[in-house]
Amino acid sequence: MKLKDPVLFFIVLLVVPVILFIVFEMSKLTNDEKLLKQIYDKQLESVLFSVNQFTNDVVDSWANETEQAVRETGPRVN
Repeated sequence: MKLKDPVLFFIVLLVVPVILFIVFEMSKLTNDEKLLKQIYDKQLESVLFSVNQFTNDVVDSWANETEQAVRETGPRVN
């Protein structure tokens, strides 16, 4: 019985810090994942905005070319 108490004490002394460390690291990982998700979302938003702007510029260019072609040909008379 005497040997059992110190062994149990040392086991608890070793296990409790390990469990606390694991819990701390898991919460830290969760925070890091949240930060990475925020960064990813901001980058995705920036890329989509850039693609949208480019697409808008291309469509505007097509519209201007079409309008100019219509003006150059003049009205059609049947």
